Amino acid sequence: MKSRICTILCLLTMAGLMLVFVQEQWHPFKLKPLAGVTFTTEKPELNLKNFASGKYQSTIEQYSRENFGFREWAIRLYNQINYSLFNQTTCHFITPGKDGWLYYSDAYRDYYGIEPINQYKTYDRAREWARKNVRMMNKLKYVLKDYGVEFLCFMAPNKAEIYPEYLPRIHTYIHTYIRVKHLSHGSLL
Repeated sequence: MKSRICTILCLLTMAGLMLVFVQEQWHPFKLKPLAGVTFTTEKPELNLKNFASGKYQSTIEQYSRENFGFREWAIRLYNQINYSLFNQTTCHFITPGKDGWLYYSDAYRDYYGIEPINQYKTYDRAREWARKNVRMMNKLKYVLKDYGVEFLCFMAPNKAEIYPEYLPRIHTYIHTYIRVKHLSHGSLL
């Protein structure tokens, strides 16, 4: 009984590996391509010069990583498992929120006031940057008015401002300068 199970598992493993090889070589199953920016690596030519320099080995490794059978399906499965089981994304600019909501990481950090520290190092630098932008917008308004163009600038709220109840909890309270709240109260003019 035990050897029969081992034989079946071995045959299933070999069939799975053979299926991956067949898909890589002849693509009998049409899979939806991945979206986004992709860089293709050409299949390297095997010759003595490339082999001796090590260029062939590194290029064939990169080529195999980008072209193995069922790659699109494997990447989608990996991303779905990360999100469904661990509530994590593999995308560096997406942060999962509560109840399946997704937020841009910049909006999340801006809502909690984390971003100005990372970008400007001090609160005074962040305030000065915001004041400078408000002054430039006012100057642009008056320049365009001389040409008969009405200029209106407003800050549209982002998802984190409208639906903060679905943001992930931040573990430590961070009291920082929050750009949106200052601009909305007109304290920079």
